[in-house]
Amino acid sequence: MRALAGLLLVACRTAQAPAPVAAPEGQALIVIGAAEPVRPHRHHLRRDVDGDGYDDAVLDDRRLYLGGPDGLRTDRAIALPPPAHPAPVITAAMIAGDVDGDGFADVLVGDPGCLDRMPMPPCGVGRVSLYRGSRAGLRLDAPAQVLFGTGVDRRFGYTATPLGDVDGDGRDDVAIVDGQLGVDDVVHVFLGTATGLAPTPIDLPGGIAIAAGDIDGDGTDDLAVINQQAALLYRGGAAGLDAARAAQIPLPPAMLFMVTGAGGDFDGDGFGDLALGVDVMDDAGQLLPNGVLILRGGRGGLAPRPALVLRGDALADGFGGALVAGDLDDDGRDDLVIESTCAIMNAARTGCERGRIDVHLGGEVTRAASAAPVRTTFTIGETLLGLGDIDGDHRADVAYGAFVFRGARGGFASTAPPSL
Repeated sequence: MRALAGLLLVACRTAQAPAPVAAPEGQALIVIGAAEPVRPHRHHLRRDVDGDGYDDAVLDDRRLYLGGPDGLRTDRAIALPPPAHPAPVITAAMIAGDVDGDGFADVLVGDPGCLDRMPMPPCGVGRVSLYRGSRAGLRLDAPAQVLFGTGVDRRFGYTATPLGDVDGDGRDDVAIVDGQLGVDDVVHVFLGTATGLAPTPIDLPGGIAIAAGDIDGDGTDDLAVINQQAALLYRGGAAGLDAARAAQIPLPPAMLFMVTGAGGDFDGDGFGDLALGVDVMDDAGQLLPNGVLILRGGRGGLAPRPALVLRGDALADGFGGALVAGDLDDDGRDDLVIESTCAIMNAARTGCERGRIDVHLGGEVTRAASAAPVRTTFTIGETLLGLGDIDGDHRADVAYGAFVFRGARGGFASTAPPSL
């Protein structure tokens, strides 16, 4: 079952927010940056479980695939432990980064305690298990740590978000939502320690948790949280995320949110930028094609208005249904991968037939202004994932379900995805 990480449907109006700047029709990603690429020192989420120099990946099938010079090793796929109870809703399973600072990436496996039945009965107390990486690979004999939710039917473990390093101690941190996405939910931020994740989290008002990267360039990663009442950026620091320094994220004045997000440095200036996929309404309350807002970071946080709004092709194409950021072409700027979940409808126009992935390359205005995105279509119903560098070529790679797209000059090495 597809996890709902990064998805939220709410209706709200933010009258104080300024109107976004619309891009010309057919416009590719515009990024305003320096004349030459800048390669700032940034913390990168560790994804190498066994320390062999190749990033590894957990895909939709809840298997750990080890990276290598030819990409992911399908002959060495490792099944992650399933929930203990029968007929479960199986959800969050991911590489969490190196939460204990031992040089090896660790893996989180969620179990919200829900049964896969319709209508779904109340869920139990959810849990998240941590498995630690090592030179010998992932230690699966027993979890190194188990975290529990705060009560029944709160779906703790349904989603989890690797954040990078929000407190600057060199260990990766994680956000886990406890609640039902808008119903008395809380975002628990668990900091990494030498023994695993700290058992007592930093608690923030709930909503969709989006790893924003280092927006203000202070060397610590930041967190965006969006709910019905507010869209806030929590900035990292030595004590972790400081709620007192939370800043409002600028959004258009009238929106019906289906929020997805990705943080990356799209202009190579050393400050993280934030991409948000949203549903947008006009002043009369009519839906417009979905948009992706590009919000630029800087020393003071996010700029007060979007640098760009990218638009989908049609009202129901699901443009921005998932976003991934990473440096696909190794030019020092992150690139943005945008999923359109329903780009092509069936002949009767009663349902989705194919989706689409668009790749918008980061770069200065003069190069990107007239460039069309790299584009490929695919079957629907899988999850778009950023993989890190699975083949050791210093370029980020992307997966859509069982399809792996390897980064290359110009975006993807091939837009015809090879199946695992």
